[in-house]
Amino acid sequence: MRMQLAGEEADRIESRRPQFTVEPGYVSWEDVNFPRGELSISQVSGVALSNVAVTASGEHVSGLRGEPIYDEYSASDYARVSRLELGSMSAGADASIHIDLEYQHVTPVRIELELECVAREDGYTWTEYLVAKLDDRPEPTPTLGPRGRRRLGGNG
Repeated sequence: MRMQLAGEEADRIESRRPQFTVEPGYVSWEDVNFPRGELSISQVSGVALSNVAVTASGEHVSGLRGEPIYDEYSASDYARVSRLELGSMSAGADASIHIDLEYQHVTPVRIELELECVAREDGYTWTEYLVAKLDDRPEPTPTLGPRGRRRLGGNG
C-alpha cells in the first residue's frame, strides 16, 4: 500500500512538472569586447515556480551575463556568471538571457541549458534540459529607396 501511495504521489508531482521552450537566437556584437547571444526561454505549462535558475554550457560558451556592475573604468558592464537566477515564473511567462561567447567562436553555436525549477506552493524541484542555437543575424533584405517624381506627359 505504501508503494502504491508513493507511486501516486510521484505521478502527481510529475504531472505538475513545468515545460519550457527556447527560441533560436542571434549573436550580437553590440559590446565589441565580448560577442553575446540572446535567448528567450518560455514556460508553456506546469505549476507556478518560486525560482528558476539557469546554467549554460557548450563549445565557445564563456558564461551568462549577470547583473550590471559599475567601476571607474566603464559606465556600466556586466558580471559574467555561471548560474543565473531568473526568479519566479508561471505558464505563459518568458525570460531573456544573454550568453557570453568566446571571441573566436564559430556559428552556429549549440547552447545546452539546464533549468533548476522550484515549485511555489510545495517546494518540489525539477531539472529541465533545453538545447538552443545561436547563429549570425541574417543580412537585412534591401528595401526599395524613395522613387523620384515622375512627370506625366512631355519631356521636360
